[in-house]
Order: sequence, then C-alpha cells, then structure tokens
Amino acid sequence: MDIVKNIIKYITYPTELRLLGRRELLLSYRELQEKQYRSLEENCAEQRKLLYDILQYAIKNVPYYKELANREKIKISLDTVEKDLKKFPVLTKEIIRNEGSRLFSNNNIPYVMSTSGGSTGEPVQLRHDKTISLFNTDKYFLSFAGYDIGDKIMLLWGSEKDIFRGTLGIKAEISNRFIQRVRWLNSFKMDEDKMYEYVGCINKWKPKVIRAYIQSAYELAVFIKKNKFVVHSPSGIVVSAGTLFPDWKQLIEEVFKCPVINQYGSREVSGIAISCPGSSHLHCNMFMNYVEIVDENGRETIRGEDGRVIITNLQNRSMPLIRYEIGDIASVPEEDSCGCGRNTPMLGHVKGRTVNVFRTRTGTRVDGEYFTHLFYGKEWVNRFQVIQKDYEKIEVYIELQKGKEPISSEINELKEKIRLVMGEGCKVKIQYKEKILPSSSGKNLYTISELKD
Repeated sequence: MDIVKNIIKYITYPTELRLLGRRELLLSYRELQEKQYRSLEENCAEQRKLLYDILQYAIKNVPYYKELANREKIKISLDTVEKDLKKFPVLTKEIIRNEGSRLFSNNNIPYVMSTSGGSTGEPVQLRHDKTISLFNTDKYFLSFAGYDIGDKIMLLWGSEKDIFRGTLGIKAEISNRFIQRVRWLNSFKMDEDKMYEYVGCINKWKPKVIRAYIQSAYELAVFIKKNKFVVHSPSGIVVSAGTLFPDWKQLIEEVFKCPVINQYGSREVSGIAISCPGSSHLHCNMFMNYVEIVDENGRETIRGEDGRVIITNLQNRSMPLIRYEIGDIASVPEEDSCGCGRNTPMLGHVKGRTVNVFRTRTGTRVDGEYFTHLFYGKEWVNRFQVIQKDYEKIEVYIELQKGKEPISSEINELKEKIRLVMGEGCKVKIQYKEKILPSSSGKNLYTISELKD
C-alpha cells in the first residue's frame, strides 16, 4: 500500500484545495470519472443544456453577440440549440482582434488575461473566467493513463520561467513535492547530459504517469534507445503540444513499455480531447467544450473526412468563445463508440500542429514550443515564424498587426531569450513580412529547423 498516496489523496490535497477556495475542483474530477461511463444520450443532454446556457448568456451580456443576435434575429431554444448554434458565424482571431472589449461580458466577472497558444503562429489576447480553474481537467486527462490523485507524476515539460529565472518558485516547489507529488524536467533545453540526468530522475522517482511534450518524449526515447539504457516503465505517458506521428508513438511505447496517450488542447479553451490506451481516437472533453468539424463552406463533415476544428467553450463567461476557429484540422471517426466504455463524442485524429526541435552545436535540443511562448502578450505581432538556418543562425519572420509598430524593448528581449537557449554567439535576424503564408500542405508552420541530420 502506498501510504503517502493515501495521505495526499484523502488529507493534504483536499486541504490545499479548501484553503485555496477550490474545493469544487476535486468534486469536478470525481464527477468526470463517473460521467464518462454514463450513456451517450445522458451526457449529450447535459452538454446541450450547457450549450444553451452559454449562448443565452452571451446574447444577453456580451455586446458583440447581443448586437449579432439582434441583427440576424437569432433565437435559440433548448430543443434546437445545436442547429441554432450554426446561426452564429465562425469566430476568427481577426474578429477577436477587431472587436476587442466588445467580446467581454458586461458583468463584473473575475478573470485572468491569457494569450492563445502559438499553434498557428497567430497569438491573441483573451480573458478567462477565474472559475474555469474549478473545471481544470489536467488530472482527469491523466487518469486516461492510469493516474489517481496522490500518484507520482513526472513532467517533461517546457518552463521558460525556469530558464529565465532559474527557479519554479518556493510555493510551487512545496506544492509539487508534498501535495501534487510532481517532479519537473525542463524540456526546453535538453542536451545529452540533461537527458542522461532525466533518465536517472525517472528511474529514481518511478512516476505512475509521465506527461510530456510530444517531441520531447520522442527525443528522450531516441536517446534511451541509442544508448541502450533501461528506463522505468510508467502506467502511461500523456503527450501533447504537437502531432503524434505513428512511428513516434511506436518508438516511445517500445522504449518505455507503456501506452502513449495523446492529449489535444489549447490555451484558449483548455483540454479538448484525449485518447485512451486501446484506441487512437480522442474522447472529447464534452462538458468543457462543444466541438464541430466543418468543411471550407462551414458544413458539417461526414465521418472520416478532414475538416476545420470549431470550438464553443461552455464555461467561460468572462469572454464567451462561440464557434471559435482554433486553427487545426481534425475528423470524426467512422466508429461511433469506443471499446473502453467511455461514452463521449470522439475525434479521429488532429492535424495542423507542427513543432520542430532546434539543436545547438553542442547537442542541446530546444523544443520549438519554447519559441512560441516568447510571443505571448506581444499585441503588435499578427503572425510569426521562427526558422533555424544553422546552429548559430536563427531567422524570425514577423507579420505586424495592422496599425501596430514593433516595440524595440520587446525585440531586444526576444533576441536575448533566443540566445539564452541557442547560445550567446547565435545570430538572430528579425525580418518583417507583409504576409506569412502557410506551407504547401496548408499548415501554418510556426517553427522550422532546417538542420540536416
């Protein structure tokens, strides 16, 4: 029996949540564990009510949607809400930038500011209702890999703050070690010495679950296999922030001897979907988001056909996102049920997010996700692309926001933080483009390494 786990599960973790005023987080976790195995009809009925509530709220309390509903004479009812939703136009990043505060609720709802993820190279500023944290699904998603509250977690994750400041902070360290039971391995800077150290940490800590950036997990698996190391096998590895290619999944599973669970989410709307050990299909986080897959004309796609991912967040009242185009491509699978017994809508696959691993001459690997974080909060940037031309040569292409000019202090900071991971001798060239175009495949590649193996 794991005594420490039981102390955390039944005493210290609930106590921490109570002191932080977040007791509902534990209740939400337990409810999600139960709800996923209810009938699909029952789950869809609850989601339908959540969808109806957020649409009604937006029409009454958000200037942009109030004016839209009046102009287009949009009426909604609980019985027809899925059809009524399609009366709303797709919400793009351009609309968010143009409408600004008109997308905020008129009610005085506590919020935090956030920046959208860099998956399309087009970050935008957003408001997040503070109560969304009570519906945080991190632990619920980890449970797909066998996690339970109190189990050990290892994060192979990017922390730009750790690189900039050299510490996670005392409070975070205490919570991670004694309550969350987490160990953190910074994936934003991985050379061979670090990866050797990380293998030792995994073997010593013996986590129940590992959570990692997809490419960082793959790079570590390649390193372990190449050096013929023996590594601890967790119950599962949850990966995100990139495309899980079949050969990558196969290699990671071969090295760690456990299933790889594919998580799909974004900073804008939190966790969207996650796969289960027995299938590559992803189960939608249906009580947080309503997901549509549509073609170029906005029509619902047939099963198995690729389409644009459109998200309506069901919980954020500070800035409701209705039919938000997240910038990814996905499909609905041919199958309408999963052998795992979970009854939720599913996605067949997700495409469109591509991150390259950058390398220094000394062998350090830098996950491309690091560079996207550098653009968070920079309102003068419309799109960006970071390209590694050589070991000491980085080119940054920036498409300026209309009517905005680059801020020299932020440009200097951008160069400094690139050199921080790529080396002081790295030449960073900033170039401004009128338009940054997608690749021939249609994907917006926001980080590219042109180094040859």
